[in-house]
Amino acid sequence: MQAMVEDLSDEDMRALGDYYSAQKPTQGESQHRELVDAGKAIYTHGGAGGAPACLSCHREAGGGIPPDFPRITGQHESCVNEQLHAWKSGARGGKGKLMSLIVPLLSNDEIAQVSAYVASLKQ
Repeated sequence: MQAMVEDLSDEDMRALGDYYSAQKPTQGESQHRELVDAGKAIYTHGGAGGAPACLSCHREAGGGIPPDFPRITGQHESCVNEQLHAWKSGARGGKGKLMSLIVPLLSNDEIAQVSAYVASLKQ
């Protein structure tokens, strides 16, 4: 993303921020409905390997606690899954240091399950 925005002026960045903050959030839908219930258990109670409940930071409906804990409601299942795996492998840097400590505590199955649940969240 950095390469895409590095030539934008401060005015351009503000205009983009204004545009995206005015958009209506989307409602998600899981492609793997059979994983949603197990994902909800992880999201609300934590993972078997000691990962804390996702709702601790992202809240029950996935609205987050800006600016540190983002809204995740409406995220696509594949995107959530990809980002969680990037944190687990250490490939994702930048903001999200806490996630880089939490996600390795999740199994690959738990990542798939919580990704399905996050995609199903409605706010």
